[in-house]
Amino acid sequence: EAIEAMRDTLKPTRQEGIQPDYTFHQHGPMLYTKGYGSIFANLLLRQMLRMRGTRYAFAEEELRFLIDYLLEGVRWFQRGDALEHSSSNRGISRRPQNATIRDYAPALAMAIKLAGDYRREELEAFKGRVDRALASGSVDFADVHIGHRHFWNSDASTHH
Repeated sequence: EAIEAMRDTLKPTRQEGIQPDYTFHQHGPMLYTKGYGSIFANLLLRQMLRMRGTRYAFAEEELRFLIDYLLEGVRWFQRGDALEHSSSNRGISRRPQNATIRDYAPALAMAIKLAGDYRREELEAFKGRVDRALASGSVDFADVHIGHRHFWNSDASTHH
């Protein structure tokens, strides 16, 4: 039952969880890609690692959905060692107030271990960008994910 409950969270929802636009909502329609989203990604990827090769292993499409969340959602909110501040919602009022990308570093490492060939190069590039940003504590403008993305389900946009 526990595995099935985890599987049920690995699909787009308009409730709490990963949205169709790859943001993460918690407490209703509130953007929480930073706080709850990072906890969710780390916990699910840890379970995927534990269960691989067993009869409880997650399906490939479930892993791909989580990888897509990291690359189509989280990656767009990163700027140097920070995540866009509104992505932590009320978490911005808690200590430490800075919304860093640090919480996603373990999830990225686990996703790379599990990815096989699926978007592996993108994951490795994202993880490298995160590691360099955390080491320097700043933004290297030559090392950013370039583009514009609007997240319609969260009424949020990022532009780099």
